[in-house]
Amino acid sequence: MRRRTPLHVAVINRRLDAVRRLLSVRGVGGESGTTSRVLRRCRSVDRLSLVDIDAVDADGYTALYLALVGDGSEAYGEIVTLLLQCGADVNRSPSSVSCDRGSGVDPAAVSTLALACQRRDLPTAELLLQYGACDADLSIMASAAANDDTDIISVLLSRQHAYADSKFGINRAALLLVQSQCDDDADRPDSSLRSTISSMSSFPTIMIDWRAMKLKYLVEPWLVHAGLSYLKMACASSLPPWLLQNNGHVATYLITRIDVSENQLSGLPCMLFTLPSLRILIAAGNQVRGSGML
Repeated sequence: MRRRTPLHVAVINRRLDAVRRLLSVRGVGGESGTTSRVLRRCRSVDRLSLVDIDAVDADGYTALYLALVGDGSEAYGEIVTLLLQCGADVNRSPSSVSCDRGSGVDPAAVSTLALACQRRDLPTAELLLQYGACDADLSIMASAAANDDTDIISVLLSRQHAYADSKFGINRAALLLVQSQCDDDADRPDSSLRSTISSMSSFPTIMIDWRAMKLKYLVEPWLVHAGLSYLKMACASSLPPWLLQNNGHVATYLITRIDVSENQLSGLPCMLFTLPSLRILIAAGNQVRGSGML
């Protein structure tokens, strides 16, 4: 017997309906102090669950971790989403890891985020980051950098270390220049920017803090992804289509500060110096040689 709760069993058997019932049914009768302590209110359901959503089995696994392990090669996505919506601790690592052979799980991948990144399950990694998963010791980032895995690096950077910048605003003069260039070529896909420059004032400007992130280089898609991810998180409504034009490049117009100090950069990409609203760039503590342009 592996001391599993009904929730563990429902997850292992991929019973989404059973998981939903267990997380949404109120217990009856008297409640002891222990029972009261383990009841957890779900954010997506206006009732109380019968189970402790973060209980571990004899192997140290929570229901969320088992859902991420899934069938050994793929997570049970719907169950993962439901557990996160109901308040599962996204940063709780197994208290002891006992991975079965052939499970496709690296014993070193002891956190939920590490497991998703090891499998290169980008949608699940983004979902976990959305619910607060973190790479506190940068071990996941270090592994991605060592493997030159730009996709994982992009996902990790996009959901962390981007903040609203209350000090600096959008460079309107630069954006008006972009507008005039659009006027010269009405057939370009981004010509709709002519009527949307003023709309950008309703969005927050963004500061990027990527200090000491073990980065060896920078690429523009990381900044685009970070800008779009922050805007999706900060804005209550969906992003307008014009902001997604040109592969989301317009989102970089909102970046006002970038700190990439204390990394392992040997150069800086030229595109950093073309960002129209960038006011402060900090790159101390790197290994930039000469002009450092890439």
